[in-house]
Amino acid sequence: MEDQGKVFNRKKNIVCTELPDGEAVLLNLESNYFYTLNQEAFVIWKSLNGRDRLIDVIDKIIKHYEADRQEIKEAVLNQIEEFLSERLIEIIP
Repeated sequence: MEDQGKVFNRKKNIVCTELPDGEAVLLNLESNYFYTLNQEAFVIWKSLNGRDRLIDVIDKIIKHYEADRQEIKEAVLNQIEEFLSERLIEIIP
């Protein structure tokens, strides 16, 4: 994923429930599949609001965690690729 100016949004057919430990469960109402998100994936999920560019999402995550910028960037990109492959998010034109 090269274009960090892309904007992503959570699909409307996804129900999200936050768990007490900071993790979350997603239910895709079209496929009836459940997904569990760890704390880091849930932070990324919440950041995909349909307004912020990918680079802005990455910057927010970097401020949230104390880790290497490149490592965080790669983790965010990998998680977004997974969300896309599972059809949990969409690219906003």
